[in-house]
Amino acid sequence: MDSRGQSAQDHDVSADKPKVLVVDDERSVRTIAERVLKRHDIEVVSVADGDEALEVLAGDPDIDLVLLDSSMPNMSGEQVLAHMRDRGYSPQVLLSSGFGDELDRERYPNLKGQLAKPYSIRQLAARVLELLGRSS
Repeated sequence: MDSRGQSAQDHDVSADKPKVLVVDDERSVRTIAERVLKRHDIEVVSVADGDEALEVLAGDPDIDLVLLDSSMPNMSGEQVLAHMRDRGYSPQVLLSSGFGDELDRERYPNLKGQLAKPYSIRQLAARVLELLGRSS
């Protein structure tokens, strides 16, 4: 029991949920990703651009995975990855792209894979769960 009379098992369950940051300039993509991931008991934060993503990452060290669109106005996925690397942000990154971009994983150690657009709901869930070490 802790000082509040709670056992370790009574702690905040959301602390055990993985947290994914979805970064995509298309609202429909963000909405679908949120719905799919929440069905798998994943906490989701979604934003529309790279600047917002970097703000979230600066304020939330509990982000486990970033689903990052490679092609966005103002800041590309590669630029977001570079800022993450330079600022020491360490969540895994799954890059989503409709252009078949191949980025150098040695240059971006957080980059754990790519998901080609358009992807299915099943592909999204399977890839995210795999990177989070969970089964579908």
